[in-house]
Parts: sequence; structure tokens; C-alpha cells
Amino acid sequence: MISVPWSVWSAAGRWFFAKCNVIRCNLKDFDMTSRPKLSGLQKQVLGLYRGFLRAARLKAPEERSQIESIVSAEFRKNVEAVDRKNFLYIEYLLRRGNKQLEQLKSVDTVKLSTLEVGQNPQ
Repeated sequence: MISVPWSVWSAAGRWFFAKCNVIRCNLKDFDMTSRPKLSGLQKQVLGLYRGFLRAARLKAPEERSQIESIVSAEFRKNVEAVDRKNFLYIEYLLRRGNKQLEQLKSVDTVKLSTLEVGQNPQ
């Protein structure tokens, strides 16, 4: 039996994996700078959304899914309806959302509902 030093096996293993196109992943290989940077407002909006989802977890299971769907629908509606450069209106929505979140976090609040205001029939 031939004794082969570990360094030779290690080098042969690296060569074999490189030839077989097997990718070895190191943490330093993942470049986090490739993701676009978020603005302060974007971070606040995401934080508010996460806050609503966390608050929903504290409510009854049957209410949790309803709260999550209402919150998701409201955020999606505003994504489509609000111009990204309308900073004043986005800040207003953030303030309103934070007030609603504080109300939802209250122990006295058991349910979340929405009110759809339509156009008057003519």
C-alpha cells in the first residue's frame, strides 16, 4: 500500500472538483453589495409591514390570517396607487400606519376590518 500525504489528496480533490464544475461556497463569495441599497423611507415601510405581521402573531389564529390578508392587500394597493416620488404622501401613510399598528398591538383590539368607500351612484 502506498502512503500519500494529505496535501496531495487535498490538491487532487480541489482539482477534481474544479474539473467537475462543482462550486464550493464560502461566506466571502456572497457579495451583499450586489443587492440595491434601500432608502430610509423604504426601510421604514418594510419595518412597518413586519411590525403588522408581528402584531398579527399575537392575535387569535382565526384573526391572524384575516389581519395578514388585510395588511398585505393595503400595502399592495398603495404600491400600485402611490407614486414613488411622492414623499409627503408616503410619510403621511407611514404615520397613519404607525398609529394603526399601535392600536393593533393593544390588548383591547381583537379584530381588524376595512371600510371600502366607493363612488356615489349617479
